[in-house]
Amino acid sequence: VAEGLEDEAEFAEFIQDNGIDEEEAAKLRLALADPRGTTVSHAATTSSVKAAEVIAKAGAETKRMEAVAAENAAAEAEAEQARLEVERVEAERVAAEDTARIKAKAEALAKAQAEAEAEVEAQEKAAAAA
Repeated sequence: VAEGLEDEAEFAEFIQDNGIDEEEAAKLRLALADPRGTTVSHAATTSSVKAAEVIAKAGAETKRMEAVAAENAAAEAEAEQARLEVERVEAERVAAEDTARIKAKAEALAKAQAEAEAEVEAQEKAAAAA
């Protein structure tokens, strides 16, 4: 964990990515600066490195949870799209049924009109013959 954190930019990124507070960052910076120093320094190094590892694991878990949340959001969006598609298909079915009913009524009206016209024509012929 300590390797690669000697560069200040990498160290700052590590601190930010893992949510390490300033006090722990200072301890870690001190430990990295003097890893073979006194017992107190070594204890600080061990403690800071362990804390950094725990924080890194927590950061990785947070990222994993964020990925799961993103997957869930994508699945919910897909489910919503499927629901909307079902609604669209249902609306088309209802519209087709309505169209069929209207067409049947129009055909029935056209037939009734043709029959009425034929009746009127028959009556006119009967009146002319009389």
